[in-house]
Amino acid sequence: MKRRIPYFSFTKINSDVEDKFEKTFHSVMDSKWYILGKQLEKFENSFAQYLQVEHAIGVGSGLDALNISLTALELKQDDEVILPSYTFIATLLSVIHSGAKPVLVDVHPETLVLDPESILPYLNSKTKVIIPVHMCGFPCDMIEFNYLASQRNIYILEDNAQAIGAEIDNRKTGSFGYINATSFYPTKTLGAIGDGGIITTNDKQIAEKCRSLRNYGLVNRKHHKYIGYNWNGLGNIKMIENLLSIGLTTICGVLSMYWFYRSMSN
Repeated sequence: MKRRIPYFSFTKINSDVEDKFEKTFHSVMDSKWYILGKQLEKFENSFAQYLQVEHAIGVGSGLDALNISLTALELKQDDEVILPSYTFIATLLSVIHSGAKPVLVDVHPETLVLDPESILPYLNSKTKVIIPVHMCGFPCDMIEFNYLASQRNIYILEDNAQAIGAEIDNRKTGSFGYINATSFYPTKTLGAIGDGGIITTNDKQIAEKCRSLRNYGLVNRKHHKYIGYNWNGLGNIKMIENLLSIGLTTICGVLSMYWFYRSMSN
């Protein structure tokens, strides 16, 4: 008997944590605090601890994470950003939104990610940011990328949307860049019920700036320091509480699946 195997299904993933979904959803509903609240802060702290970074800033999507990260770096019109030609269009859109010039470089034919050596011909005085994009759980050579960046005063913005849980020398992806962006789109390695994203960094000032940018540029109730975001065609920057609390309950399950597939591949 022939059996059709779906390309992707949430049935098994959701059924395993359905009770937790309902519990966390009702917890948020009962709290009457639906945006930028305690559940988001709890998720940010848990995610930062998992990646062993100092700061995590929840936002509305992976594109929001990229947009805010590049905005925080204050790129100028003549600045150049190197990114892979093989990536989801959100990576390219974020560079275009920033006003900088995207420089697309072919990926390695076997790994499908940027190779540090391949970007050398494209580096020049205008290069301000490199965006290594991990693909299908396979990480870029972040050690070499960081070395290149340190020699040329270039920022590394790590796109970790497809590699949550991956490691390089016992260090998790999403912790290597000066600033890092992750997506929680439902089909990503760690998916939310809805959409979501997060920014991670070890730089306190850049973290505070990103927190302000996601919320109208607010630094306190009476002071707007930056030209910030909320809804301007780029997406809903703020993270909705119930999506984040539900996302938090899936971390253990998703990481367990990751380790299972990793053990199978070995």
